[in-house]
This record gives sequence, structure tokens and C-alpha cells, in this order.
Amino acid sequence: MAVKFSQFNVGATVSDIDYIVGYKSTNNVQIPIGLVTANTTYSVATAQSGLNETLTLTGSDASTDVITFTAGANITLTDNGVGNGFTIQSKGSVDGSGTANYITKWIDADTIGDSVIYDNGTNVGIGTNNPVNGKLQIDSPSNQISISQPPANGRLNIGYFSNGSFIGTYGDDGGFGDIIRFGTHSGDERMRIHSGGDISFRDTSNNEAFYWDASTARLGIGTGSSPSSRLEISGATGSYDSGIGFNATGAGARVYRTFIDTSGTFRFDDVSAGFLTRLVINTSGNVGIGTTSPSGKLEIEDTTARTGTTASLIIEGRQDGATNVLTLRSKDFSAPTLGIGANHGPLMRWQGFGGTDFENMGYIFVGADGQTVATGDAPSYMSFGTSGDGSSSPTERMRIDSSGNVGIKGTGTKLGWERASDNSPNIVYLTKTQTISTNGEAKLHGYDGIIFTTSGSETERMTIDSNGQGYFNSAFRVGGLYITALQGNAQLTNASTSSGSNPSYIGQGLISVTISDEKSKENFGIVEENECLNEVVSLSKYVKKFDWIDEDWKAEKGRTIGMVAQEVEEEFSKYVHKPKNHEDDGWAIRYQEIVPTLIKAVQELKAEIETLKSQINN
Repeated sequence: MAVKFSQFNVGATVSDIDYIVGYKSTNNVQIPIGLVTANTTYSVATAQSGLNETLTLTGSDASTDVITFTAGANITLTDNGVGNGFTIQSKGSVDGSGTANYITKWIDADTIGDSVIYDNGTNVGIGTNNPVNGKLQIDSPSNQISISQPPANGRLNIGYFSNGSFIGTYGDDGGFGDIIRFGTHSGDERMRIHSGGDISFRDTSNNEAFYWDASTARLGIGTGSSPSSRLEISGATGSYDSGIGFNATGAGARVYRTFIDTSGTFRFDDVSAGFLTRLVINTSGNVGIGTTSPSGKLEIEDTTARTGTTASLIIEGRQDGATNVLTLRSKDFSAPTLGIGANHGPLMRWQGFGGTDFENMGYIFVGADGQTVATGDAPSYMSFGTSGDGSSSPTERMRIDSSGNVGIKGTGTKLGWERASDNSPNIVYLTKTQTISTNGEAKLHGYDGIIFTTSGSETERMTIDSNGQGYFNSAFRVGGLYITALQGNAQLTNASTSSGSNPSYIGQGLISVTISDEKSKENFGIVEENECLNEVVSLSKYVKKFDWIDEDWKAEKGRTIGMVAQEVEEEFSKYVHKPKNHEDDGWAIRYQEIVPTLIKAVQELKAEIETLKSQINN
């Protein structure tokens, strides 16, 4: 056998040596060396150990003795390179035993044995000799996989653990393999994947702050394990914890945030505008834009002055032809499944701020006209109301009924147009016949006069100027009489005897009626002697014969005796009508106003005649 140095122990006996493998002198204890006979036994008096010991060789005759060293299976002989020595190094020997299918490991420097790795040829097991759950199965009551960087730079554990960063199961679920958990250094769980596919993220208090419900495809933030919508956010009221934020960077950068305040109102804030609330929805379902306290289903408060084509509310509809831009609907509150009754319908109201609150100013109301609305049958009227002076309760002023009739309501109400220069009332223009009842009167007022026209070209037929003087520019019928205007004067004919273009004449000239009521007169006096007679004599110089320019009048009248208004006006303007547009319109003489003067003149003339008769008779 070969002898390794580790076997040279004090008091040990080494026998059955086939050849000497070394010589060592330690502490003056020498092991003699020489020719070895078979099965020679040596006693070791001093400890000898080590792999790289240097041996000094001696012999009875070193010059003649030849000692041959043969390296055994576990011995290495190394020449020192100078020819006078060599090194003997033990390769050591291996012993030990193992179990089938277990991967071998070194138990110590020269002994092998079983490791914890089991290979059955198909699967590999660590901590188990029955790996049936996969190609690699690890069974352990403690840490399974731990990856760390010493001394304390972090550690990742994969398996079942009670603390430390980990991937796997955690203490409170008993280690069941159908839940995967992720933890940090302190052992706190941060994320979990559930057996059904749900995923949750934990906050520092181990609450499920972010939860994905795989079965319902819903995501919850702060909701726990049961989000009730596709995206649900739960947080404390009165802060942005209960909402979401939008943060845009770059051109047009802006920050918006939403939350629910302590009153339960949903708010949409413009953070970039100093946390200005742009929109709210309160607990009554009212929506406010520009206001945080809407009193109706939609309330808009705009603090910007709008002019031109801008407005606080703009609704645009696009469609070829007519388009429904805004629709107002109405149902009965008490019977919403039935048709609305007569005088029921939608109403639009206008209000103005009175310093402390808003006051009602007007409305537009559309109501069912005289019956209940039914399918395909919805007759209606449209009513317009305004508030009078000293009132904030609008009263109906105008109505358009289901037949298209327009009614103006109220005492002293007017339908008029304004003068463009100063918006002052100008005229009232009636285009339909109005029946005068015992309950009121109809008045047609024109600031500068009233003109009546007919036909498509609006031909003037009658004019009343601002002085109250009227003109007929065409035929006009009053009861059984026709008044036909020719050359600015009028022809009065008897309707009952009229025939064709040649009616029988009753009279001609400016036809008028002079007011002679005592209640319209004052300052009565005595007419001077011969005053009227002298006036008639003065008028006589204007009397002349003439022909009418109008061919019809010329043919019917022939040569006519009369006066010219322009001539008479120079001396007796009281008998002349001078139109406002006197250059174009016809002048007229008020012959009926000359009649009293003629009567008095006749009286005065008769008195003179009586005086002359008396003188002649005497």
C-alpha cells in the first residue's frame, strides 16, 4: 500500500508498506529509510502531516545505494530542478457512499455523500424524492429561494416567508399555492395575484388600495376588493383623494382635477386657473357651470361680457335643411304616462337680478290648445308674458292660437314699431280687420301721420297727416256713398244709383265734416257790420272759369267755375288746406268753412237791401 503523510500520526503503526513514500525529520525525530522489504512495519514517534513536505534521504552508503521512489496513485513526485531533491505531494484519497438518484456532494475534503437534489431522470426535486409537480419541485417548511447581496443590500425570497422581500405565499394564508404575493424588505405585502386572476396593490397599512377584478373586468382605486364599475375611485371627501387628475405638458399645458367635497358635490377644478371650479354636480342632480350652487337641473353663470356672435350658451346643430337645435318637452308630474291636458306644456322664463335676488321678467309658454295632447293630435298656442311696472309677476301680453290668430292682451297695449334714431315709439300698423266691441276701442296712431295703401305695389289710397287732415287718393266707400279721388279733390256719388263709370253725382270738391259742438268752442263774439259781406266780395276776385286737366273730369264737368287754392291761400289761408308735401300733393279749399261767412254776408246784404227799399219808399 502507499502511505500518505496524514497517516503518520504519533503512536500510530503503519504496516503492510510496499514501498517508502517519503522521509521526514521533525523535532529531531527521524524515520529511517532504506530498502523496504515486503510488508515492513514502521512505528511513527512524531506527528507527520501535510501535502507538500520536503524529505531528507539518508542511507548506509548513499553513493552506492540506490533508492527508488515510485509514486503511487495518490502521490505526486516533483523534481526541485537542481538535481538534489524532489517534492512528494499527496493527491489524497476519496471515500464515502451515496444514494441512488441523489446528486453527490463533498461532505469534507475527501469524503462524498448525498446532496438535497434528487434527479429521477425526468424531474428534479430539492427537499423531496418525489418531484411530481414539475421539472423542478422545491419542498421546504422554511425559505425556498433566497437571492441576496451581502451584507444588507437587499434580498429577494421566493416561496413562503414571514418577513423580507419575497415572491410567493405569505403568513396569513397558510402558504396555499393558489395566491401569489409580492413583499418588500420589511415583510409587508405590496401586491397580490389571486387564484381567479384578481390583482391587488397594497398601501402601507396593507389595505387593497388598487384592485383589478378579473371576473367583472373592473378596476378600483381605494374601493377594496369590490369595484362596482369599470373604473371606480374611492377616497376621503373634501380632497383630491376622491377624484382623478389630468396633467398635460408641453404646448397648452394645463392641470385639471376632480373630487367630491364634504357636501357630496362632484367638482371639476381648473388647477392652472387657481383651483377654479369649472363644473359641479350636486346631490340633487343639478349641474352647475360657472357656479358651485346650481338651483336647477342646469345652471350656467358666465362672468364674461359676451358680444357679437359669442354667448354664454351656444348650441349648434348641423343638418341639411331644418335641424332640431333645441327641444323642450313636457310631461305631467302626477300622470307622466298620460298625455298632457289643456293649457299644460313647457315654459321658458326670463329673470333679472334685483340686487338681492333674481326677479321674474317674462316668459314664453306653449300650451295644449283646448284639449289633451294625443298621438298625432297636439293643437297648441304660444303665449308671451311680461312684468309690468311695480311687479315681478309676468302677465300674458300676446297669444298665437292653434289657428294662427294673434291676440294682443292687456289695457292700453300697443303693437308698434320704434323710430331707429332714438328708439321712441313711432306707429302702429294693423294689417287685419279688427272688430271693435263694447269692451274697448281700437286706435291707429302715426307720429307723423297715417297712410293707407293697397295692392302689391302699396299704392297710397288715403292719408291722414299730423294735423289731422285727410286725403283720399282713390275710391272710398262709406255706407251707401262712394268717394272717388280725382286731382286731389273728391267726387261723392250715390252708391245706389252708380253704374259703371258714369255714376250720378251728388257733389264734388274736398268733402269734410266740420266740428260744431259747443263743447269745442269758446270766446264767442259779435261779427262786425258788413264784415262777412266784405270778405265774400274779396273772395270773389279769385273766382274764375277753368278746364280740368284730367280727361275724365274734363269730359264730365266741362268748363267749371271755382277758385285756385294757391291763390286764395295768400289772403285767406284759413279756407285752404296746404299739404305737408305741397310741391307734389294736391291743395284744397275748405268750401264748407266759407258757408257761415256766406250766410252772414247774405244777412248783411239783405239788411242793406231793406234799407235801400225803405229809402226808396219814403
